[in-house]
Amino acid sequence: MRTLLTQVHLVTPEAVLRDASLLLEDDRILSLDGGIADRVESWGGDYVFPGFVDVHTDNLEKHFMPRHGVTWDAVAAAASHDGQVATAGITTVFDSISLHGHKDGLDRGAALPEMLAGLQEAGDLGLLRADHRLHLRCEVSGPGIEAQLTPHLDHPLLQLLSVMDHTPGQGQYRDLEGHAQRLWKAEGGELDAMRARLEALAAAHDLEGAQARRGAVATLAAQCGVPLASHDDDSAKGVAFGKKIGCTIAEFPVCEEAALAAKRLGMASLFGAPNLVRGRSHSGNLGAGRAAELGVLDGVCSDYMPMAMLKSVAVLLNPPFSWPLWEIAEALAGRPAEMTRLFDRGRIEVGRRADFLRLRLLGGQLPQLRETWVRGVRVA
Repeated sequence: MRTLLTQVHLVTPEAVLRDASLLLEDDRILSLDGGIADRVESWGGDYVFPGFVDVHTDNLEKHFMPRHGVTWDAVAAAASHDGQVATAGITTVFDSISLHGHKDGLDRGAALPEMLAGLQEAGDLGLLRADHRLHLRCEVSGPGIEAQLTPHLDHPLLQLLSVMDHTPGQGQYRDLEGHAQRLWKAEGGELDAMRARLEALAAAHDLEGAQARRGAVATLAAQCGVPLASHDDDSAKGVAFGKKIGCTIAEFPVCEEAALAAKRLGMASLFGAPNLVRGRSHSGNLGAGRAAELGVLDGVCSDYMPMAMLKSVAVLLNPPFSWPLWEIAEALAGRPAEMTRLFDRGRIEVGRRADFLRLRLLGGQLPQLRETWVRGVRVA
């Protein structure tokens, strides 16, 4: 089946091809120059933009536990999450799930098997529109990560591992006073008691053990052939260690020193779209806008708000950034696909998967997402 889209502006990796045509054959891009087709659609000057490749999102957890202490049917949660990302322009989504820990009332370790089973069943039933991949987040602050990770290494959706240390005083929580103030506002209680608790945790931090656990995860990543990201690095030294053990992605570097070190070492830096849209990090760390100014904003992910990727198009297109559309497409699709070794998508090029968006730009506002296509089929 061949489909021809006419009167389109194609956002390719190097330029915008205006008043062009896009020819699809089944699930692939066949030509950027038109051709004979079974079906023809005129898009009236709308843009064909590569579908967003979202390397990190916590969004599935929100649908599995929509209210504190309330869990939802896992298949329905996966389908609901999928609908949200597809209508936000995300055609490949990495469901970033922690192997253990607690957040907003969710016991992540206990929920993991059910969430994974629900995601798998939703896919088997044909309920998912986006292409879902699994990003397992490996917390190295305490022992046991190898035993927690190993049972999931043969999961068919596994495409990325990341290592992180959320001990107070490390990474995004390196500012103990700021961390104490945020927790105190969220949880209440005595501020001095909160400070004392965090200081005790920071003092007990086992750096040598954490580094050994990072190395163990890196070995497992190499054995199963998936990329490895280092999460929330707060120094050039930390980035260098990540590079040494095989990390190729610096995920949310928290300061300029770490982001610049990643660039020097040839690692791709990934930042959250909400950070970019809001103009600052919610936890006081390096702003994505500042990373763009420094030339270290390699990729953008939704983090916790799927629609933020679409809004990022407008943010980067307009002052003070004024990026060309093709460079924006590289940050939202091309480079994220590359950094996760998905070389069949992310760009409007002949031979690539026909994963793309129909966009209408509305000045400085949120672009109008008119259609989302995955594998040559409109899904939203």
